Amino acid sequence: MSDTSIDAPFAVQPAFRIRDIFSKSFRLFGQGWGSFVIVMGVAQLVTLPHALYVAGLDRQTMAKALISMGPLSIGRASSVIVLCLVYPIPQAMVLKMAFRALRGDNLDMKRALREVFPRSLPLAGTTLYVSLLSGLGTLLLIIPGIMVFLAGSIAIQVCAAEPLGPAAAFKRSAFLTRGHRWKILGIMVVISVVAAGVPAIIKSAVTPALGPKIAVLFASPADVLIGAFGAILLSVIYHDLRVAKEGRDSDRIAGVFD
Repeated sequence: MSDTSIDAPFAVQPAFRIRDIFSKSFRLFGQGWGSFVIVMGVAQLVTLPHALYVAGLDRQTMAKALISMGPLSIGRASSVIVLCLVYPIPQAMVLKMAFRALRGDNLDMKRALREVFPRSLPLAGTTLYVSLLSGLGTLLLIIPGIMVFLAGSIAIQVCAAEPLGPAAAFKRSAFLTRGHRWKILGIMVVISVVAAGVPAIIKSAVTPALGPKIAVLFASPADVLIGAFGAILLSVIYHDLRVAKEGRDSDRIAGVFD
């Protein structure tokens, strides 16, 4: 499963178009879905115990946890740390695999992991950096938080593809997304609705009969599939923004990984 061929590279599109983003993402997902799902599935396994724990809490306990500084608060803090360490690695691996696929090369998970692992700390730092900035913006007003989030929406992809630290990756992401953030917002809204809606439907159907923890297990495959597609989507956004901003083609961009 680690070596999957992609038929041919995509034609270069100089403009940043939502239709092209989804078209390329669906094509990539269809041609190499097994490898992408494995990468995101491993990350899902790491975060699954916490999801099962939260699913077993009643509403009263959850409400108390939001205002307390007890063990659950410590658990939330630790889950954020785990998220920062786990989430960006599969995102970066999908980027490496997707970019090579864009020029017709093989999908190689082992090679992607070898290239991504040395960047683990900068990737984790970038995730935390963007999250903190978005959180601070949201505390001030909702709109600034959204704009900060959109500005840094491809910071992980930037950090994975270019030798930049967290602050520089955010600035680079802000530069690439400038002038296209409303389009990116539209893309994010679509994938967020699907990512929240599909698992919620599955959980609502399973919970009455089997309980919330079993419902989480039933919804996990949907989470993995949607997560894999979302990671591809962000990779294609980064690719097409570089093409639109810098006029680079797939071969020149993917060449940075060689």
